[in-house]
Amino acid sequence: MDISYNFTSNIGEIGRQNINTSDYWDKIWKNEGSETWRIYPETNKRILEIIGSNKEVLEVGCGVGILLKQIRNNKNKATGIDISSFAVSLLEKEGMRGIQSVLPNIPLEDNSFDIVVGTEILEHMDDDKELLMQCNRVCKNGGKIIFVVPDDCLGPDAEQEHVRKYTFDEFKEVLSSISKDVSVQRFTDRFIANFRGETVSIAIPLLMGVIIKEEKNNAKNINFLKKIIKNLF
Repeated sequence: MDISYNFTSNIGEIGRQNINTSDYWDKIWKNEGSETWRIYPETNKRILEIIGSNKEVLEVGCGVGILLKQIRNNKNKATGIDISSFAVSLLEKEGMRGIQSVLPNIPLEDNSFDIVVGTEILEHMDDDKELLMQCNRVCKNGGKIIFVVPDDCLGPDAEQEHVRKYTFDEFKEVLSSISKDVSVQRFTDRFIANFRGETVSIAIPLLMGVIIKEEKNNAKNINFLKKIIKNLF
């Protein structure tokens, strides 16, 4: 069985209630667990290449930790946030740091992470810009914020969990709300998975955006002074 998602003109229902609650995702993760079909190998490969190793990394909307575990295994310090307390409990069983929170709330300190990642999460948010602002807040100056969303497909009329879809230009525009240093690339993630009891071939067109957090002038000045002092001694 093949599942391919093509470019569509999906338009959601104005005022429709967002179904992405803690109870909703607890039920999904209790059913799917670590054997979930949501594996996205090409997406994860690209993200891991950007992250590298020896970084402080936060994943928002991490689910049961398919990507987070790979981030940790690449010698990074990994933290995950998810709406599902059940998913967070699975992270903790795997020895990873998990925090249960309803996004866009991120109950962590400013400038805490070198990298902040979110895959298949921004399209679930009622307030996508607020989530971006929160990710920007906890990211260190000069750090990277990475988001991946479906490319002009799987809008609200095709996927009930999604409240919006993004075209290339729309995605770049919303990411640019927190930084001028933004790059977006297109690709398709293709993989075989067990989807609702059937082995299926899945192909999803995606957009990956990478944001470099801009340093504020005072932070730049402090770093400049540190370099001068270091050279003096």
